[in-house]
Order: sequence, then C-alpha cells, then structure tokens
Amino acid sequence: MTGASLDLRASTVTGNEGNIVRAGALSMQLTGSIIANPASGQNCAGTMTSSGFNVASDATCGLVATGDQPNTDPQLGALAANGGPTETQRPAPTSPAIDAIPAGTGTLCDGTFAVDQRGVARPNGTGCDVGAVEYLSSVTVDDGGDTHDAAPGDDVCADGNGACTLRAAIDEANAVAGPQTITVEPSITAITLALPGNNENANASGDLDVTDETTIEGNGVTIDANGSVLHDRA
Repeated sequence: MTGASLDLRASTVTGNEGNIVRAGALSMQLTGSIIANPASGQNCAGTMTSSGFNVASDATCGLVATGDQPNTDPQLGALAANGGPTETQRPAPTSPAIDAIPAGTGTLCDGTFAVDQRGVARPNGTGCDVGAVEYLSSVTVDDGGDTHDAAPGDDVCADGNGACTLRAAIDEANAVAGPQTITVEPSITAITLALPGNNENANASGDLDVTDETTIEGNGVTIDANGSVLHDRA
C-alpha cells in the first residue's frame, strides 16, 4: 500500500494477492488484527507500527508490541457465510486469536468495537478475539419451543423468528467443530419437544441428537420429551 495512511484495527487481512507495503513517510499502524497467508510472498514490506495484540503468519510486519504474535498460524477457516452481510473467515476452536485481547483493553476490548464484522457481540469469552470475527463457543436458549436453527454453523442461534430454542442451539453446536456450551435462560422453566418424527439421528425431529462435545447448563429447566430422549452421539 502506498500513497495513503492506514490504521488497521480489529481486522483480518488474509489470502491477498500480495503483501501490505509501506513506503516513504506514510503512517501505517496495526492493532488487534490478523495478517496472514498472502497468495504469494510475505505479509509486509516496509516498517509497520504495532499497537499490540496482532497475529501474523510470518515475522515481516515487525510485531514487537504487547500481545503481538508473529510467526503464528491464526488457524482461520475458509471464506464462508458465517452470518452477517459478508462472508468471513472464522477462527478454529484452537486459534491463538481467541480471547487474546484482555477485557478492558483500550479501543479493542472496552466497547469501542462492541460487535464483530457480522454483528456478534464482543467479547464472547474471557477476552476479545484478534481480527474481524469473534469466535462463538456458547449460545443461550431464550425460548421454550421446538424449532430449528435457521442457519446452522453461522455462530448465531436463531430460528426463522429470531428465537433460540434448545433444538436450534443443538443444531448450531452440532454444526460447529469444537467444544460448545448451551445455557438455558433462567426465565425458561419448561421446554417441550413438539416436532413429530421417527427418532432419527440428525436432530431433525422427535428426540434431540448431540453429535459434538457440548455442555448444556439447564438451570433447573424441565424438558418434556413427549416420549423421546436426548441422545449424546459425540
């Protein structure tokens, strides 16, 4: 990049045709961002200024500030529809970007960037994630009905009306690799499984089927299974 100034915050730059170039007296600052895996060459050319908490797949950006992680694979998924208006690259459950920015860190995890690129609230965990996408490892059931998630795997538990039922939460947990936590809001005291079915193994109807590592915190809720059961198939 030449002929301009750049202040890159809470952003993800990956898979570009070339590197980020700083020339002359231009100002270029990196903060809380992921710079990784260009199609060819190195991540950066020229001297960058880091304000900390960046992850880069090589050492060419000169990242030496607090929380910087040079020469580190950010472990990003493929560009995909993960919710929100644009496609994004979601960090894997083991990504070093997750919770890497301590809560309260100025301009990064203090409410300045209250949501990620998709509109998902930050932080979702003990700290904020580096880059444009906040990894979501937990969902909250806020409806006692029995409906499916509208878009499993997008990190958002919501049926067609925006409600998060237990079945919808399990749909979402099954679709995302890695440990997930489902919490039932205290206001939900009863859940009734009403979708008729032949107790298949895909969480489609009848019983509930958990296919990945999932913790369900029920807060004393009663589940009326209508003769069905919850199957843990993880």
